[in-house]
Amino acid sequence: MKIPEPEEEAAPPTAPPQTEETEPPAKETASAPMMMSPELKQEIQENILDLTRWRSRNRVNAERRLASLGPVVIPFLAQVSRDPFELTRRAVARIIRDIGHPSAIPIAIDLLMDEDNFVRETAAEALRSITGIDLGYQPYASHESRYQAQQRWRQWWEEYSTPNDRGPVAR
Repeated sequence: MKIPEPEEEAAPPTAPPQTEETEPPAKETASAPMMMSPELKQEIQENILDLTRWRSRNRVNAERRLASLGPVVIPFLAQVSRDPFELTRRAVARIIRDIGHPSAIPIAIDLLMDEDNFVRETAAEALRSITGIDLGYQPYASHESRYQAQQRWRQWWEEYSTPNDRGPVAR
């Protein structure tokens, strides 16, 4: 099985190019491409792979380790958040909730429409915890109601995710 590479987000057009001197530390941001040691990258990729395994011990250990590494793992979680195995998606939602970093908001918003109730519930908890707001999402509501609430979260994220105004997400 191929170990997934992290999904990289494009930097805003007004952002200065990242260099070793201007790049923020890993704990401050997870959305910008980060310099990381090959050993750390390999460790994250191995733990991401373990999240997809059927054996619960592998998933539990990987989940604990990834959560302990903090925001640096968030770009790696994007791909595995769409894994067909619901226990993997549940683990991703819990990691996002436990890390509590604003860069995970887009993944949590996507998870609001997951087929698994627990994934949706945990994603909603993560969004409320990270942002401090509640936009009326109900994980057990009808598909249409959940979709409308997800769109409210997307709209909110579009308004508050600019580099100049992070809104309530800035802590």
